Amino acid sequence: MKLYAERRSRALRQVGWDVLTVGWIAAWVWLGLHVHSQVSGSQDGARNIERSGGDLARHLHNAAQILSHTPLIGGKVRKPIDKSADAATSLQHAGGQLADNLGKLGAAIGFEVALVPVLVAVFGWLFLRVGYARRAGRATVLARQPGGADLLALDALTRLPAGLLADVDPRPVEKWRAGDEETITALADTYLGHLGLKPTRPTAPDDPRTDRPTNAPDDPRTDRPTNAPDDPRTDRPTNAPTGSERSAKSAEISEPAGEM
Repeated sequence: MKLYAERRSRALRQVGWDVLTVGWIAAWVWLGLHVHSQVSGSQDGARNIERSGGDLARHLHNAAQILSHTPLIGGKVRKPIDKSADAATSLQHAGGQLADNLGKLGAAIGFEVALVPVLVAVFGWLFLRVGYARRAGRATVLARQPGGADLLALDALTRLPAGLLADVDPRPVEKWRAGDEETITALADTYLGHLGLKPTRPTAPDDPRTDRPTNAPDDPRTDRPTNAPDDPRTDRPTNAPTGSERSAKSAEISEPAGEM
């Protein structure tokens, strides 16, 4: 997979979109945090209500306890004061619950404000970039393989706009079907250029006949020691008697010894 193009112009555009995507995400995250802080800022008022209610309840209970020692009317005066203190206690609890709810609400609103735009940006970037990476990676592999130009030309015919195809040849489909090498190569290069890739030619395979190790053994027919013995048929002394001489000697030996 290739995330970025090989041509500088296309690669710069891709990097620019990446920067814009990151900026978009950062802006919406900041906005979500800002909304959270604004909504959560209302907690301060709720906390003030909570503290005020607690203070009021405490003071009323103290006043009720003091007035309860008043002769004759102490018991009657304490009852309404105690009820007021209980109401202040309820106000204290309500302020605390309001502060907690405002904190949760601020977090939820801030999260929802940032969530949808961030998800749209991330999934949009993944859809476009992963799709490009798969197409570019496949095209790069095909361009390096023998016969891959035919498939690249087919991709060009099925994916490129008609204007680009017309610039290559007025009848690109017919020539592709006919196997015209020049048209096929032009279509493949056009498709690679459309993806921001540089034209690539397949690498020719090595000749197996030349793929021989340098330390290969020599021809056994020539691998013969220099001190090999000579042919035994030629290894005879130069002063050996000839056949006629041997016949003469045999005749001399066979003569009778008594004849003079």
